[in-house]
Amino acid sequence: MQRFSAGVLAGTVLLAISIQVEAESGEGGSDASNPDGFVTGRGAPLEHVIVTALRRDSNVQETPASITSISGATLERLAASNLTDFVRTVPSLQLSGTYGQRPVLRGVQAVGEPVVGLYYGETPLVGPSGSTGDAGLHAPDLNLFDVERVEVLRGPQGTLYGAGSVGGTLRVLFAQPDPTRFEGRAEVQATTIRGGEQGWYTKLAANIPLVEDKLAARLSVYRQDRGGYVVNLNYGSRDVNGSESEGARLLLGLTPNDDITFTITALTQESTQDGVGAWSQEYGSRDYRSRNVSIAPFSDELDLFNATFQWQLGFAELTVTSSYYRWDVARVVDPNRPLSNLVNNTAAHANQCRPYFSQATPCNNDQLAQYQGYVQSLLPLSWYQRLGVKSRNHEVRLTSSGEGPLHWTVGVYHENRDDYHHHNIVNLDPLTGELQPWNITGASYAGNDLEQTAFFGELSYRLFDKLTLTAGTRRYDYDKITFGGVTQNNYLVSIFTRPRSEVDSGASGWVSKYNISYEVTPDILTYVQASQGFRPGGANNVAGLTSELIAYKPDSLWSYEGGVKTLWADGRFTLNAALFRIEWDDMQTNLSVPPATAIVTNAGAARINGLEVEAVARLLPGLTLNVGFVINDGELTDDQATPLVPLGGAAGRAGDRLPNSPKRTGVVGLEYGWGISDGLEGLLRTDITYRSSTGNEFNRASTTYQQVDSSTQVNLQAGVEGSDWGIYLFAHNLFDEVIPYSASHTVASVGYPAETTILTAPPRTLGITLRKDF
Repeated sequence: MQRFSAGVLAGTVLLAISIQVEAESGEGGSDASNPDGFVTGRGAPLEHVIVTALRRDSNVQETPASITSISGATLERLAASNLTDFVRTVPSLQLSGTYGQRPVLRGVQAVGEPVVGLYYGETPLVGPSGSTGDAGLHAPDLNLFDVERVEVLRGPQGTLYGAGSVGGTLRVLFAQPDPTRFEGRAEVQATTIRGGEQGWYTKLAANIPLVEDKLAARLSVYRQDRGGYVVNLNYGSRDVNGSESEGARLLLGLTPNDDITFTITALTQESTQDGVGAWSQEYGSRDYRSRNVSIAPFSDELDLFNATFQWQLGFAELTVTSSYYRWDVARVVDPNRPLSNLVNNTAAHANQCRPYFSQATPCNNDQLAQYQGYVQSLLPLSWYQRLGVKSRNHEVRLTSSGEGPLHWTVGVYHENRDDYHHHNIVNLDPLTGELQPWNITGASYAGNDLEQTAFFGELSYRLFDKLTLTAGTRRYDYDKITFGGVTQNNYLVSIFTRPRSEVDSGASGWVSKYNISYEVTPDILTYVQASQGFRPGGANNVAGLTSELIAYKPDSLWSYEGGVKTLWADGRFTLNAALFRIEWDDMQTNLSVPPATAIVTNAGAARINGLEVEAVARLLPGLTLNVGFVINDGELTDDQATPLVPLGGAAGRAGDRLPNSPKRTGVVGLEYGWGISDGLEGLLRTDITYRSSTGNEFNRASTTYQQVDSSTQVNLQAGVEGSDWGIYLFAHNLFDEVIPYSASHTVASVGYPAETTILTAPPRTLGITLRKDF
C-alpha cells in the first residue's frame, strides 16, 4: 500500500499541493447562491478564497506567500475535531512529541519557545515552559467546532504578527456573530475503534441576534469522548489512552455603525486523558500494547478572554486587541526504565550515598546497604508535574485601506507571560500503576516571567500595475527571569533542598522581510521573498551548572523563497509551487545533565531545502481533485559538538538529517457531489496522505536512535444531505495501517528489555455523524 501511494503521489507531482482545500474544493457548495447544496456550480470556476494573512482581505491566489486555507466546511467533511485530525492533510505540517504536541512547519523543529505561532482568533497561545524551558512542546488543542477557517502560513511571521514566529503560523479563526439572522447547528457523532473503545460527541452552536443589525451572540458548546485502544500488559488495563473533553465558547459582537466592530470572546475547555497513547511493537506489531510502569494520565484546563476593537477610519483600519488566558496542566511521566540502571548502579550509589548521610567521606558497607534500602523503598515511582501559564498580551495595529498602489501595516505588541512548574516525585501503586500523590519523595519548582515588546510593520508598493515591492521590519526587546528551587530532597536523582534563585536574561534587535512579486498575467503571479525569524533565548535554573550553561542565546534563521501561483482552464484548475531554503543558526537544543536533568543550550546550525507544489482541479461537474507533494531536505551544516556539548549520544554531526522531518510528504483528496433527487444530495470523499520515513534524533549512531517508519493513511467519507440536515458515514485509517507520528528507543537495562516506543494514529475507526441546522 505504501509503495502504491508513494508512486501515485510521485506521478502527480506536477499537480502536487499542500491541500489548499478551501480554494481547491470550492467549499463544497456553501456559496452565496446555494448555501446548503453541494451540486450547484460544479464544473464552474473555482471560488475565490479570501484570507487575512496579510492583515487585510486578499484572494489567496493573489497573495505572494505560501498559504493553505482550510474552511470550516472542509474540516467537517474531514471529520476533524482538533489539530491532530487534520494535520496530515497539510504535507509540510507535522506534530511531534509524546507528552505534548509541537507543531512543525518545513522541518523547523527545536526545544524552547514555539517555532510555529498558534493563534486562536486574535490571541497567540503559548504553553507552559516546564522544568526545561520548552514552551513549544505544549500547543493548546481547542476543539475546531464552529470554526470559519484555519490558515497555515509558512515561513517566518514577524513583520505582520505581534507574537512572531520562525517556522510559520497557524491561525484558527472562529465563526463570528451575525446580528442579521438567527441560525444554529447541532451535531452528534458515534465512533468505534478496531480493538478499542467506542467514542462519541455532542456539539451545539447558535447565532442569536440581540439587537437587530447591532448586537449578536454566538455560543458553541461541546462534549467529546475519544475511545482508547492501548493495552497495558503490566496491569491488564485496556484502552488506557481514552480521553474526554468539554468546552464552551461565547462571542459577543457589537456593530454600532458600519465603521466600528467590537467583539468579546470567552472560551473554556477541560480535557483529560487516562494514559499516554505510546505503545511498543515488541509486544505485538499491530496489537497496541505497552508495559509502561505508570499509566501516566494527563489533564488540562484552558480559559481565554479576548476583546477586539476595529474601526474603519477611511484611510486605514485600526485594530486594538487585548487577551488574557490561563492554562493549567497536570501530567505524569514514567521515568522507571531510564532510572533502572541508576537504581542498580553501585558506583552511582556510592556517589549519592554520601549526601544521604550528609558526609564527605565514602559510605561504609552498612551505610551502602541502608542507602540501597532507601532506593528500593522509592520504587516504582513517577514524575507528577503540575504546570501552567498565565499570559496578558496586547496589540495595536493600523492597516491601510483602499485599492491604491500603496499598502502598509504598522503595529506594536506587548506580552507579559508567567509560567510555573511544580515537580513532585511520587510513589506508584505496584498493583495498578496509579499515583499515590500523598507519598511525595522529592519536590522542586521552576518558572519563568517573560516580558516582551515588539514594534513591527510592512510597506508594499505596486509599480506599473504588475510589480509590487514589499519590505518589513520588527524591533524586538524581551526580558526573561527564570527561577527555581528544591523543597524536598531525593537522593536517587540528586535533587537537594535549596532556596529560590533567579537568573535574568534578555535581548533586543531587528528582523527583516523583503518580497518582490510580479503579475505575469491576471492568472499568473510570481514572487521571491527573504524573511528573517527569531526566537527568544532564556536560562537554565539547575544547581551545579557551569556559568556557560546557565544562559542560552536566541536562535534565528533566514528563509529564502521563490514561488508561482497560477490559474488555468477558465478558473477550473490552480497550480502553485514554491522553492525554499532556510539557513538556521545557534539552534536551541536539549542537553542531558546526569543523573536525570535536561537543559537547553545552543549548538549547531542547519540548512533546509524544499519544494512545495499545490494544485486543484474541478475535473467534472461535482468532481474535485486536490493533490499535494512536498520535498523537505534538512540537515546540519555544523557539528552540534562544542566544548559544552560533547559529541556523542544524540548530538549530531554536520550532514545529519533533521529529526522528525520526513523528506517526502503528500496528499490526494477526491470529492464527488451529485443530486439524488429534488432537495437531496450525495457526497463521497476520500483522502490519502503519505509520509516517508524519518529519524527521532540527529545522530544515527546514538543508542537511542529510532527510525519513524513511512506510512500511508486512507480516509473515506460518504453522506446524504437535505436542505438543513446531513448524515455522514466515515472510516479513518480505512486499511488499518500502523501510522507512526513519533518513535523513541531505549536500550536494555536492569529488569527491562530493549524497547521501541511509538505514538501512532488510532487503528481503523468507523463512525457516523448526524447534523441538523436550524
